[in-house]
Amino acid sequence: HPSTIAYHTFVSEVDGHQRELTLHQRYLCMFRAVRNRRGEHAQRFREWARAIDPEYLRDGLMAYAPSQVAWYDVRRRFTLTTGALSAAGYVLGVGDRHLQNFLLDRTTGDNVAIDFGHAFGSATASLGIPELMPFRMTPQMVRAFGVLGTDAVAPAIEATLKAAQRHRAAITSLLAVFLDEPLSGWEARQELKGA
Repeated sequence: HPSTIAYHTFVSEVDGHQRELTLHQRYLCMFRAVRNRRGEHAQRFREWARAIDPEYLRDGLMAYAPSQVAWYDVRRRFTLTTGALSAAGYVLGVGDRHLQNFLLDRTTGDNVAIDFGHAFGSATASLGIPELMPFRMTPQMVRAFGVLGTDAVAPAIEATLKAAQRHRAAITSLLAVFLDEPLSGWEARQELKGA
């Protein structure tokens, strides 16, 4: 859709061109540094994460809104869609949720997930650095939700989980195809990487 922009591109625009490295490049450096220092992963990650401005996402979303009323709606839609995607991704075990796997609608604030190549928990086993978090919820996202923080996104998560529970028979029926061919595609890709 023409009004969507990849998070990666959005972050580069918002982060500004005054820096030597873009935010995405700094994250890549962080992951390389963490990978090279066994035993220091969590500590190094926290140090690097603290260096990222927690307001950049909120400020960037606010810049898309032409008025305060529009900003309220953009923030509300961003919060609702993030909650729904988080819950759905958790239920389906969708991983590999980096900045290139989300789009942002610049007119509505909707958060749009793309690339479901790692689903059903495959990201916990097949990525170089296993993904152990159930969904993406960064300090920048929490700030963009507004003063309620994670409490603002909780109703959307709850509503999505309740809808999944109500429609579990239909969901189970749709996912039954993976019982015959569970993760063969992901397993084959991982074997090729290791070879």
